[in-house]
Amino acid sequence: MMEESKNSAPVIIITGATGNLGRQLVPLLEERGAAVTVAGRDLRKLQACFPNTNACMYHEISSKAGKA
Repeated sequence: MMEESKNSAPVIIITGATGNLGRQLVPLLEERGAAVTVAGRDLRKLQACFPNTNACMYHEISSKAGKA
């Protein structure tokens, strides 16, 4: 069984992050210590909404999914 380090933050990917729910959820998760990545169709809009958060487009997630 793998144990999590006490210092490791949960990693969360929010899709559709520029929508109403995503814009409210991302800051709350980050305040609680989560490592958040936001995903959407428009990278510029993601970066404008979340300038200090890791952002990527949907196709980037699917292309990275097979790589470990």
